[in-house]
Amino acid sequence: MSDDISPYGVTQNADAAMITADELVGGRAGSMRENAVAGTLSPWSTAPYIPPLRQREPFCKAKGDTCKARPIRGTDLCVSEVGFGGFAIGGNVSGNSYGPIAADTSDSILALDMDDGHIVWSHQEFKGDSFMVGCGPKNPQGSNCPETLGPDWDFGGASIMLQTLPNGRDVLVAAGKGGVAIALDPDANGSVLWRTVLYEGQPPSALGLVLFGGTADGTRAYFPLQQPGGGLTAVRLDNGTIEWKARLDTDRRGQGGAASSIPGAVFTGGWDGILRAVDGNGKVIWSFDTNAEFKTINGVQARGGSLGPPGATIVNGMVYVVSGYIGVQQGTPGNILLAFATEATKTD
Repeated sequence: MSDDISPYGVTQNADAAMITADELVGGRAGSMRENAVAGTLSPWSTAPYIPPLRQREPFCKAKGDTCKARPIRGTDLCVSEVGFGGFAIGGNVSGNSYGPIAADTSDSILALDMDDGHIVWSHQEFKGDSFMVGCGPKNPQGSNCPETLGPDWDFGGASIMLQTLPNGRDVLVAAGKGGVAIALDPDANGSVLWRTVLYEGQPPSALGLVLFGGTADGTRAYFPLQQPGGGLTAVRLDNGTIEWKARLDTDRRGQGGAASSIPGAVFTGGWDGILRAVDGNGKVIWSFDTNAEFKTINGVQARGGSLGPPGATIVNGMVYVVSGYIGVQQGTPGNILLAFATEATKTD
């Protein structure tokens, strides 16, 4: 298996992709269900792959040191292409608190020193968010529950993305369950560059609006929406302006999985089990229903269901997606890993 494939299945780097949107709509990909008979679609199921530990390059300590990490201006930290949670300046996202007292670092984006792990800076988007299942909206002081139950608006999954604007400025972009997209300046202690509300009307419930993160292409960020009918919202990276909102006509649960992108298309999966490709204008140009039974190459009886956290992995002209996520919204169970290829990829 290639080292380019994330073991967690989330691919947010369009540069690694060799399949394009033109191939999806130009007849080379064709109908994936029909092509399954011809061999273009190769569905298969297997045990989880656990990659061996690999030697990683050392992280630099000061600007100018030689390593794969790139220094953040004015700090002793580095941005690297390897790490955890989508970027690594020592970066991470945090969930809501789980207990009677909400931490100052819940619902936050954190910058951690790579040597000893101390917090260099943090940005908390929602304060006082302590959420516990089984607790009421208001609870007595001194109990295990928070006095006021929080909204459960944490940043989930690989929700932060490091992007470089055309002017060379770095931005950290994220959106979480609270339905607010933000851009932070990693060179200025995480100061807020812009903030954009993604929902219309009432704020999201504890189920959340953006569950497992979006994707970005250097110009826009794209966020799948977990709402009735689903949706995909394109936001400009430089100023946070919403450029378009794609209507996806999913079921009431919408899009739960992480989004992935290639040049000219964004892949987004829904609770309904349909993987959709949306072009740069917000139009659905391709879709495939994974909620079905499949004949597998290793003979294991398998079927797909709902599409959940990992999203689509795109590498070397192939699109991989796992189907069968149950979650907390009565998702349809399944046990299939599907691999898609264009005719061009198949013959290479």
